[in-house]
Amino acid sequence: MCRALRRALAAAGTLCVIDHSNVVIHMDRIELTLLCAERTSDTACLADLLDSRSFVVGAALYEVVWLVRNMLTTAERMEHMPFSGIRVVMEKATQMDARGEHVIHLELGRPDFDTPQVIKEAAYKSLEKGNVFYTSNYGSMELRTAVAEKLRVENNIHYDPSEILITVGVGEGTFNAFGAYLEEGDEVLIPDPVWLNYIHVPEYFGAKAVPYTLKQENDYQIDMEELESKITDRTKMVVIISPNNPTGGVLERETLEKLADIAIRHDLYVISDEIYEKLIFDGEKHISIASLPAKFPRFLGLKKSR
Repeated sequence: MCRALRRALAAAGTLCVIDHSNVVIHMDRIELTLLCAERTSDTACLADLLDSRSFVVGAALYEVVWLVRNMLTTAERMEHMPFSGIRVVMEKATQMDARGEHVIHLELGRPDFDTPQVIKEAAYKSLEKGNVFYTSNYGSMELRTAVAEKLRVENNIHYDPSEILITVGVGEGTFNAFGAYLEEGDEVLIPDPVWLNYIHVPEYFGAKAVPYTLKQENDYQIDMEELESKITDRTKMVVIISPNNPTGGVLERETLEKLADIAIRHDLYVISDEIYEKLIFDGEKHISIASLPAKFPRFLGLKKSR
C-alpha cells in the first residue's frame, strides 16, 4: 500500500492537509474528509508525505482517493454517530479563548469556577501516596463506599458498595448502561429536549430512541398519558433526567411516583440521570426516583461528582 501511495503521490504532486489526523483532499468541487482514529503504518506513511504547499490536480488524484478510501473504511454503525454539535461550538469557543476574547461558556456542562482547593489538595495527597496504578474494574472500594454513604445521607437511597460502579464520566456510564441491556430493535423512551447521547448511543447499538415531550407550559413535567401511549412490546427502557439537561426542569415527587408505577407495570428499566442535582434554584428540591418506597428491580442511576 505504501509503495502504491508513493507512486500516486509522485504522479499527482502534493496534497493539502489540515493536520495529521484530518486528511482533506480537494479537486474542483470534490472534497473527501477522512478522520483517522489511529495512525496505522499506511496512514502514517500518507501523513509523512503530505504538506500544505499545493492541491492535487490531475487524474492521479482518483488513484489516491481510491487508496485512502480503502485504507480508512469505517463501520456502518459510525454513520449513526454524528459529531457532537456541542463540541463544534466548544471548538469555536476554545479558539476564541486562545485569541484572548472573553467567552461565557454555555456549551458544556461545566462550572464557571476553579476546582475547590480542598479537592486539589486531596488529589495531590493521593498522588503522593502512590495511588497511580490500576484499580478494580468496578472502581476502588474506598470510593464506592463513600458514594454509598453519600447516597444514604443526601438522597435516602440505600445501596451496598458492591452495587455501585465507577465510570469515567457519565458519557461512559450511558454507553455502558445501553450496551449492557439493549438488544437490536429495542426501544428507549427519552425526554425531548435531551442531551444527544441519549439519542445516538441507543442507535449505535441498533435500538431506537423514542422521544416523549417536555413542555414549558407544563413546567417540564412528564405527560404520563403521552408517555404511556408510546410504550410498545419493544420498549425496554425509560430515561429521565432531573434536573434536566438542557431545560433545568426538576421532576416533582408526584411525577416520579406516577412514572414508577408505569415502569413497574410495564417491566421497564429506568435510567435516572441526576448529575445536576446540586444545580437547583428557586427553592426546588431534588428527589431521586430510587428513594421512593416503590422497589425497582430494574433501576440504573447516573450521578457525577463536582
